[in-house]
Amino acid sequence: MKSPHSLSEFISSHLQGTLKQLESARKRMRSTWWLWVLCLGLAVLFYLFVVEPIHLEQSFGHELYIKLLYVGIGIVLALAGVMLIRNLMMRQFVDRPAEQLQRDYKQRVITPLLQFLHPHYIYEPMESLPVEDLAETGLFANKDYTTQGNDLITGRMGHLLFQFCDLRVSVIPGARFQRARADIVFNGSCYVLQSPRYFGAPVYVHTRGCKFIEMVGPGNFVLLPDKDFNQQFVVYSEDVSEAEQLLKPNLVKCISALKFVPDISLFIAFHKQRIYVAINSDMDNFEVNLNRSIDDKQLLVDYCTVFMHQLQLVQELRDNISIWTTAAFSRS
Repeated sequence: MKSPHSLSEFISSHLQGTLKQLESARKRMRSTWWLWVLCLGLAVLFYLFVVEPIHLEQSFGHELYIKLLYVGIGIVLALAGVMLIRNLMMRQFVDRPAEQLQRDYKQRVITPLLQFLHPHYIYEPMESLPVEDLAETGLFANKDYTTQGNDLITGRMGHLLFQFCDLRVSVIPGARFQRARADIVFNGSCYVLQSPRYFGAPVYVHTRGCKFIEMVGPGNFVLLPDKDFNQQFVVYSEDVSEAEQLLKPNLVKCISALKFVPDISLFIAFHKQRIYVAINSDMDNFEVNLNRSIDDKQLLVDYCTVFMHQLQLVQELRDNISIWTTAAFSRS
């Protein structure tokens, strides 16, 4: 695992020039005051050269309220035209550049940064994990959920192949109201590990009060010797002895460390030949924040630090050789 100091040095020596270019593009995109000045000028010109001549010609000799009516209609038309022009210009000069900036950021900054973390990491910014696979374990099994995922990272740690992505899951309360605001059910990271052996009896671990899982018949409640762990997490399995064999003290400690903020909720499933991990942290890594400077090195260091911290579980599973013995599994 790379240290924060080595990450900072790599960013300074290899990415600083690119970050400054992208930051200049962000500042130009954020400077939209000229759009408002232009729209206001168009509104004034529209009123002076279109509305006012018509008003003078048609309302000569009419009552005052007729004149005011024409003036009001002219103002409404001018404002409507201004807003239409503004929306079109925002799409052309802000929205599209923002999408391009996001693509450039991931291609020119995030890709080489992940290559520095490990040269064999494969980064696919627009891809994510198949939600159908996650639903097998009870994750996001509700059919009404809407999922948005990106930043798929594929890698290997020892004999463990893993895939990692950012995921947002939402649901719209009340199907009749199509424009109702969606409630965010999950906003964080998911990753799947391809296990070298088969888990005959699934083992489920999740924080108490976890709201984004719908498990059917998860098995028996398993109470571990670690009292602090039991206060924060719940363990279920059809085979209690297998769960106890699997959840050794070092692994339990590593799982507890993933909940480094009280608001984080966590779900882990040892299911068939895979290990599923979902961390609801309300964080979206490797994204451009248009309200924050892009050339902030600490932001990139924080992204990588969180990513590496979440992969500590993969390292612990890889190093825990006793997990991969036949005693821990129903079949090979």
